[in-house]
Amino acid sequence: MVYLNADITLLGLLASNQAVGLYAVATKVYAVTKQLINSAITTTLARLAYVQRQDEQAFRTLLRQIIAVTSFFAYPLMMGIILLRREALLILATPAYLVAAPTLALLALALIFGVFANVLGQGLLVVLQREKYVVWASIASAVVNVLLNFWLIPLAGIAGAALTTIIAEIVLLAVTAYGAREYLPIIFTLSDQFKALGGSLVMLVSGLFWQEWLHSHLVLRVVETVAVAGVIYLATMWLFRSQTLKIMVAYLRKGQGNVK
Repeated sequence: MVYLNADITLLGLLASNQAVGLYAVATKVYAVTKQLINSAITTTLARLAYVQRQDEQAFRTLLRQIIAVTSFFAYPLMMGIILLRREALLILATPAYLVAAPTLALLALALIFGVFANVLGQGLLVVLQREKYVVWASIASAVVNVLLNFWLIPLAGIAGAALTTIIAEIVLLAVTAYGAREYLPIIFTLSDQFKALGGSLVMLVSGLFWQEWLHSHLVLRVVETVAVAGVIYLATMWLFRSQTLKIMVAYLRKGQGNVK
């Protein structure tokens, strides 16, 4: 969250208090979503360290599964924020803050880069004792964020601040990916990425058409959007024959069998 704090500080210096208020509300949604995903990933880190010491092949398999599951949820969450950007702002603030909706959509795009950087940094590089790449990545991304803010905030205001966050997250991912470069072909499966992205795009694009027919009440509209979007995403992933979906369904069935 260093970028967001830097963005807010520099918005206060280079823009206005109004810009700070708008950006602060938009970043709440992004920050909470990112923390939820990263918290779920963190619970696997101890397991990764243990497996890596016991069996390198099992470690790579587990890491590949973590990345596949992360992709399965991170892409639709990113698109979901874009789809519900106005509703999210109305829940957190007043209609006056709706001008920050495009900024929230931009911040959502940064989510996927930040999440994967966390997986590679905390889930792989730390386990491999390559913490120096995590440090370099953090420093490089923070410097890029601050420098670009001095250029983009006067040029584009809160949208410029959001754009610097996207670029900073990309830099963070690029450096951590370089540190784990020999593992990337093994743990990243392009088909998983394309299917998750494709399913999420189907969910988003279709939502632009059917969302206007939903309930006008704010909370009900959010619930209905999440439900319909979730069904569309899962159905699309089933049509794409997502291996990750099959594994999760099999796991749930096994869990139900154990309960019985």
